[in-house]
Amino acid sequence: MVKDGSKLELLVDIESRERRILETLKIAKKEKTLKSLTEIKGEVDKLAKNVAALEAATSTGGVIAELDIQTLTENLMRTLIALDEIYGEGELKLQRRKQVREEAVGFA
Repeated sequence: MVKDGSKLELLVDIESRERRILETLKIAKKEKTLKSLTEIKGEVDKLAKNVAALEAATSTGGVIAELDIQTLTENLMRTLIALDEIYGEGELKLQRRKQVREEAVGFA
């Protein structure tokens, strides 16, 4: 029981608080990485459709402008660089590697 005029001392478990903050930051970083990977996958899918369209045009005897090929190549390289800048651990690292391989093999 606390009496009037008594002093109270509040104890804070700093280590526990630090662990919670670090865990929150770690989760936020994973979510950001996953979001970036998802966005890049969407871009790669769009670029794959462009490649397929160019391949279809050439298979029917169509002529492709060099600018179209150059633009597509630049976009692919830009996407690959963005993917390379993403750092992930564990599952995210494996997902990133898989995506890099798919992009490199799919457009070679």
